[in-house]
Amino acid sequence: MTMILWAASSVFCAGLAWAAWRDFAAYRISNSGLTVFLALYVLFAPFLGAGWAELAVDALAAFGLFAAGMLIFAAGWIGGGDVKFATIAALWLGAEQIPAFLVLTSWGGALLALTFLVLRYARPASPAGERTTLMRSHVPYGIAISAGALLAATQTAWFAAGVA
Repeated sequence: MTMILWAASSVFCAGLAWAAWRDFAAYRISNSGLTVFLALYVLFAPFLGAGWAELAVDALAAFGLFAAGMLIFAAGWIGGGDVKFATIAALWLGAEQIPAFLVLTSWGGALLALTFLVLRYARPASPAGERTTLMRSHVPYGIAISAGALLAATQTAWFAAGVA
């Protein structure tokens, strides 16, 4: 069982790192990658220590997060890939960790936005006029989602057992 939890923790961390990198590099988290991350959750979910009733509650809580995220997406404050990514991360974390995940992601997002503002204005403009990641007006929020999910995961039994 320890090997399965180690594999689940590794896959979870790899999925977070992949999404953060994709969002930073291209401001896009692909549906195909998110589908793989979701499929891996479905594969590992029975081994994460939750019963079927708890998994159903987790899915309902993640759906609530998705619905709220779609409202934020409709307002133009966050990308659709970020909403889907946060929903899948919430599934991995479980309903119990969603409040901590949201708070940690918000703090990470604020820190990320401040960092981008400082770097954007401290850096001289490019002579060729190309728009680098730091010069764009958006912030790759997938980085904050990944950080929040990783920090929240440290409070789950399956992650703690997998990295121990």
